[in-house]
This record gives sequence, structure tokens and C-alpha cells, in this order.
Amino acid sequence: LARSERCLAEEVELLSLLARLSWRQSRYDAGQAYAEQALDKAQSQSEGLKAYSLEVLGLIHYRLGDYVAARTYFEQAIAFYYTVGDRRGEIRSFYNIGGLYLYLQEIEIARDYFEQSLDTAQEIGDRALAAGALGQLGLVYCKLGDYTSARGYLGQSLGIHQEIGNQLGEAKTFSQFGYVYYCMGN
Repeated sequence: LARSERCLAEEVELLSLLARLSWRQSRYDAGQAYAEQALDKAQSQSEGLKAYSLEVLGLIHYRLGDYVAARTYFEQAIAFYYTVGDRRGEIRSFYNIGGLYLYLQEIEIARDYFEQSLDTAQEIGDRALAAGALGQLGLVYCKLGDYTSARGYLGQSLGIHQEIGNQLGEAKTFSQFGYVYYCMGN
């Protein structure tokens, strides 16, 4: 029985990874099908597997423009991640919901989620996730017209990315700086 449960768990993980890969390749229909299969099979498995499947479904629905469904999936994922104590999963879900609200121009709500993401990342000592949240907070403050705070958050983000050797994070932060200066008219 333990072997069959382990095989089912591995199948759920594989389906979730295929869903995420499909999402990254903009193959949203395939990604949604894989994620729904993973979620269906995960019902008898751990809540962590359910959470990941829900998170991927949220990402797919976000890209498809179904923002209500995306938010619902992200919120469900947070609840399951919280239940199993997966703090990084919580952080990603806070970040995803923040990004959704930022896109929808609900800036204050976005800020709240990015702050939760940052607080949790700092709590567990994950500097890379903290740097990502700081970068997003920089964009939030840019949208609020507070360019000094925006540059401050982005400076913190850049510093962390440089300290931990995350070149992709550095590049993203430089791009975010460019957006801030564009908004400033420079």
C-alpha cells in the first residue's frame, strides 16, 4: 500500500511539473489539463501536493485572464501551504496574489500581499524570496508615485541579489529601476 501511495504522489508531482512547464511555454490548455489531473489525483494525497496543483492552476488562470479564478486558486493554495507548514509556498502564493492585484491596479491590496510575502521571507531567512518581494514593493511605490520609496526598495532588492549571486534577479531589478525612471519622466 505504501508503494502505491508513493507512486501516486510521484504521479501528482509529475503532472504538476508538466502543468508548470506548459504554463511557461504558454500552452495554457495543456497546462490546465495537467494541473486539473494533478489536483484530482492529489485529493487522496498530501495537502502540500494539492497546494502546488492549486498554485499552478492559479498561474494558468491568471495568464488566461480569469482573475477571479486565479485569486481563488491562489487563496486555496495559501490555506493548504499554511496547513502543511510550507512557508515558501505561502510566500509564492502571497507574491502571486500581489502580482494579480498590481496588474488590476489595486495597488494598496497588492502592497499588502507583497508585504506579507516579504515579512514571511524575512522570517524564514530566504533572502532570494525577500529580494523578489522588495522588487515588487518598488513597483507598488512607483505606481503610487512615491519614487523615492520605489528606488529604496529596488536598491535593497538589487543589493541582496548581488550578495547572493543571483544574476537573473539583478537583471530583473535593473529592469524595474528602468520602469521607475520611465515613470519619473527620465
